[in-house]
Amino acid sequence: MGSAVVLSSAAVYVDARGRAFGAHSDPGLCADYPVPVTERQPTLEPGEGYGAQKVLLERELLALGKRLPVTLLRAGAVHGPHCRTPRELYFVKRWLDGRPVRVLAHGGESRFQPVHVDNVAELVRLAARRPASRVLNAGDPTAPTVAEIARAVDAAVGWECETVLLEGAPPAAEPSVGRTPWSLPKPLVFDMAAAEAELGYRPVTTYEESLPRTVEWLAATLRGRDWRVAFPEMAAAYEPTELFAYDAEDRWLAGRRA
Repeated sequence: MGSAVVLSSAAVYVDARGRAFGAHSDPGLCADYPVPVTERQPTLEPGEGYGAQKVLLERELLALGKRLPVTLLRAGAVHGPHCRTPRELYFVKRWLDGRPVRVLAHGGESRFQPVHVDNVAELVRLAARRPASRVLNAGDPTAPTVAEIARAVDAAVGWECETVLLEGAPPAAEPSVGRTPWSLPKPLVFDMAAAEAELGYRPVTTYEESLPRTVEWLAATLRGRDWRVAFPEMAAAYEPTELFAYDAEDRWLAGRRA
């Protein structure tokens, strides 16, 4: 094998104070990255846990040097048809359930860099043509806010849903309220300049352009099935009550309107 292209993760990055991605939901304690994040951003030390194990993978492979040139792609939140943990499920299932309201924590401003599978494939194709030992970010051309994603899903399905914005983190009494798979207290957005300069990379799609096909696939997969059966890895990654805690939302909304 002459060279390799290997997927790493945004989870390797730490901020200037050494705080890792997703380590804390409190805005005052969570990782606070520059916007955008370049590949020069510090990373975790190798060790246990998802991000630290990805760093170990990166360092082991980069140490091979000319013996095996490896391009490592630090992927954001991967999305597209056939995803095993589709974040868009959060909004599509609510549409199928006829849920007329949603609550978004952090004012709906959370930004978690997405990357469509077609953009990942394009990066793999280009990197394989230019073997080298390097690390590159893998992201879509933009990182929409969670409120923008919600509106884009609504547009894709022809649905109108009331959005209630919760300033700050989910309430301690109802920690599932307002929490979505994108709900970071502070943004994680990628700089893609290195991939553009080194590979001549140009994204083949955007989040918004790709969304209708993803939503269509999700809806077809979900109809008539329990979401935990349709997407067992998504169910394993999130507590069942965390994503679709309608009773908790109703209690919180009733208290807010009282």
